[in-house]
Amino acid sequence: MKRFWFVLIVLFIMNGCSDKEEVNGEMADALNDLERKVSALEQKLTDQQVKIDDQKETIDEQAELIEKQEQRLKQEEDIKKNDHRRLDEKIHRVYDLVSQTTASETAILNSSEVKDGYIELVVTYADMVEDENAPNGFRLEEKNEETVLVDVSTPVYLGSIDPHRMLDIQGFKSKKGAFLEFFKKDGEIVFVQERYLP
Repeated sequence: MKRFWFVLIVLFIMNGCSDKEEVNGEMADALNDLERKVSALEQKLTDQQVKIDDQKETIDEQAELIEKQEQRLKQEEDIKKNDHRRLDEKIHRVYDLVSQTTASETAILNSSEVKDGYIELVVTYADMVEDENAPNGFRLEEKNEETVLVDVSTPVYLGSIDPHRMLDIQGFKSKKGAFLEFFKKDGEIVFVQERYLP
């Protein structure tokens, strides 16, 4: 009987050990599967971090390029402003010189038409007369209407909506109603400037 109990206990122990081994084997397989999944996730995370770092580097490079472009545009704008200021100064000097040495007349532009080698302007001559009762302290006293021919090589200064741009003789097309000053030498117009009315 001792032998019987001994065999029974051994069989029971062996059976219990084999069940544990099966459970341990399944657990080991599950752990290995989880480790593979964790490794795959870690690899994905590493790959994503590399992509994020690349994107960050690209964004930083783009931001640096944008900043350099903004600086260059600001420098170009400053240069244009200085060029415009110098151009205005030169025009005012020419205007002063011409006005001191040449007679001038003022007129309102009614219409213009570019012809071969010259531009035909239909104008109404007018004088600015001081008048304290007028809104701007002066009034225009209109005289006669006349057709004036201006050679295309005549220096012309017409203002434009963009203060950094001077219109050429073709600009007369958009200046109907503008107040112009004609400088004449020996009856011929040698310089035209748009005058702004305050």
